[in-house]
Amino acid sequence: MHDTDSTPETSAVADPAEKQESVRPPRSSMFDDRAVRTMAYVAAGLVIFYLAVIVSALYLGVIGDRAPKTAAERDLMISRAKVEAGSQSERDWAVYAQALADAGQYARAQTVIDQATGAGYLDPRARHLSLAQTRLSFAQRDWEGAVQAADTGMDALRKQREDDLEKLLSGGAPTSLTATGLGDNYYRMLLIKATALEELGRDDEVLKALDEYLAQRATAADILEWRGDVHARLGDTEPAAEDYRAARRFTPDTAELDRKLEELGVSE
Repeated sequence: MHDTDSTPETSAVADPAEKQESVRPPRSSMFDDRAVRTMAYVAAGLVIFYLAVIVSALYLGVIGDRAPKTAAERDLMISRAKVEAGSQSERDWAVYAQALADAGQYARAQTVIDQATGAGYLDPRARHLSLAQTRLSFAQRDWEGAVQAADTGMDALRKQREDDLEKLLSGGAPTSLTATGLGDNYYRMLLIKATALEELGRDDEVLKALDEYLAQRATAADILEWRGDVHARLGDTEPAAEDYRAARRFTPDTAELDRKLEELGVSE
């Protein structure tokens, strides 16, 4: 007898998709290509390096809130880095002191000058620290201190030049002082001294300082005008007019000089 309730046994029919998958070859990945893998590794390395640079810059203050926002802040950061790295250059220490002074940190600037001086960081033919001390005193409106610091630095440069010239005449090697004169720092100190003397009302000494400057730099129109102003203040009409006329030859803008000549009541 046959069991009418039984159903014939059927064989499972495979899903066409499964069948297709079973016979499809394995998919290849672009990372199977060695060149692609190499490029990916390089790109990842560059990203990591870039992030490291950004983090370092933020930490060191190169970017972000601690980054220098002005030229004075930049100079302070650079000069401080040189000093903290162990520089024994008088110029580096002087620039650091000047940067501190420009930032209004007068006490720290004086400490830096004293430290460098005590350590013997000195270029006897430049006297950068003497200039820094002159500028620092002037910045603090210590007019007498500025005059004294300038005199000290200038005297030292003159003495060094005399020594160098004596050695040169005896067969020694030339130096910057024998080749080009007393140097820029000497004349910078001289002008600061003249300004401080003017603040002190010592016009006769101002004239002496300006005479010395113009003896070497006769075409400096602004200094010629300055000397003319001092002469005019002292009532020396003709010397004042001579300076104003001389200044007119070395500057394209003569309107102010013409006005001053008119005030003196003299012709151009």
